[in-house]
Amino acid sequence: MRYRIAILGCCMLLGSCHPKADIQHSQIPVPASYPLNSQQVMQAAHHWDVFAERIAQGLAQAYESFYPEGSVSVYVAPGGVTPFAKAFYQLLTTQLVQHGIPLATGPEGNIVVDYETQVIHHRRQLIRTSEGYRRTVDSDVLQRKNESGRYDKVPLVNEDSAYYAEHAKKTEMLVTCTFVHNGAIVYRDTGIFYVNPSELPHYVPSTQSEPLPLKYYRLQE
Repeated sequence: MRYRIAILGCCMLLGSCHPKADIQHSQIPVPASYPLNSQQVMQAAHHWDVFAERIAQGLAQAYESFYPEGSVSVYVAPGGVTPFAKAFYQLLTTQLVQHGIPLATGPEGNIVVDYETQVIHHRRQLIRTSEGYRRTVDSDVLQRKNESGRYDKVPLVNEDSAYYAEHAKKTEMLVTCTFVHNGAIVYRDTGIFYVNPSELPHYVPSTQSEPLPLKYYRLQE
């Protein structure tokens, strides 16, 4: 008798873990993923130059739109002391010159281009399956009744379960460039990239100070 009760309890538990396909309501919004897309990994100085060219193109279009006469010069403010900040300053300056933007050596009365970086670390919890994908609810789903007064079938999609994302970087970087003149933001662009953890010193200032030199003293009686 106890054996039958145990089996019945296990069946009920297993049944509760496998919901039916005709569910129409949820106690909370169902977590949904995003349509499959890609994101570049920034891991070479050439990649920095590619992003600098993208920024320069956007700045050039904004400059031609707001200052068609070319009466105002552009000042690129240094962005920091990291290897990326120093190199990006040089690359962006070169790209702006190549796009015909007049540059200034000081900010007074000129357009100021400022840029900053932000590094983000993730602790992802990916749902993994042996098939590399799983069936899940499509994004932007709001269940409603159709003209017959019945609920439509919940749309399902194949979601990546670490087939692609397993080797994705857990560290990302945001690079934001701002185009400011007379207190107004004329243009702004933000790039998001993956970065290798081993290359973080390129983007994050070192918090370790230089070791102090040792001094030796000789005591004499």
